[in-house]
Amino acid sequence: MNKKEQFDICTWIRSDLIREGLRKKSLLAVMKQAEIVHNGYGSVEDKLRALVCLRHRAKTKQEKKYMRRIVTYYQAALRQIGMEGKSRSSGEQETGEIWMGRCGEYQFGVGGHYDYFTDIDLFYSFQEARQWAGQHLSDPWQVCRLEKWILRKENPACIMECFLRRVEDKLCVTHVYMDEEELGLKSIEEFDHLSRHPCKLPFSTGDLVKLDGPAFKTPVFGVFCDDLWDVQYYWMGRLLTEKEKKGLKKHEGRLYNGSSCTTEDLSYLHVDGFYQLCVMDWLRLASEEELSGEQKILAEMGRELRGLRGEDRVAVERFFEIFSWYFL
Repeated sequence: MNKKEQFDICTWIRSDLIREGLRKKSLLAVMKQAEIVHNGYGSVEDKLRALVCLRHRAKTKQEKKYMRRIVTYYQAALRQIGMEGKSRSSGEQETGEIWMGRCGEYQFGVGGHYDYFTDIDLFYSFQEARQWAGQHLSDPWQVCRLEKWILRKENPACIMECFLRRVEDKLCVTHVYMDEEELGLKSIEEFDHLSRHPCKLPFSTGDLVKLDGPAFKTPVFGVFCDDLWDVQYYWMGRLLTEKEKKGLKKHEGRLYNGSSCTTEDLSYLHVDGFYQLCVMDWLRLASEEELSGEQKILAEMGRELRGLRGEDRVAVERFFEIFSWYFL
């Protein structure tokens, strides 16, 4: 079996329904497949192997150019992770390296962020930082954010940021962001910008859905909205947490109207606010039986919106009437 035949992009999509829907579509362009891998939930070593396979599939001059660029990027990332002690800058000046690490977990909600549960610690090598992180990352939804700094005589420089987490119980780096100019690399902005989904998501307005999987401490339930007006957009309406409600009451830019609901934009590859999580990995159908307590109201909202199918614009307008938490 040659390298072109070994790679299947569908194995990089973790949501069963979305993965099976993609299998029924025509083969995605090489660049679209590379975007999925680059943003996917897997180790940088596995990503590099997949990207090398895709590089061999490239046919056009543009595809070959871009694939060489991203493969070189990942090769450089692995070299940076493997360095210990002394390293050299592009100017051949002797330098030292320091790794800064902090562990936390995703705090899902309006203005999503990391909830850090360690202080920032300093290390002299990636291996030392990784060993420390392994003592704190006991669950797959926990993450360690590492920065690599080069200590020059004139001033320090942060050349790389990466994220460690457990994937299939293996602690690994899943995402890397490097200072391309500092390291003499060509930009991979074609893979980093906010990309739309490469195919239509297989959900309809009113469907009960959840963002769920190893990267989430608890599932996030909501009601799906497929907005076909002018351009394809996807939304999920969900309930606000008590913490979010208290925060919104103090919001200065928009006035909180007392609603218990909010919306999440699912129109792009990334889960809004979390660039290491992909919608196509974690968005799944949910059942009413999975809802508990106040979440049960989502079932009623979903049934109302499903009753409006065939009246797309009316359904979308009703969705935002139900789930908007602010007025300007």
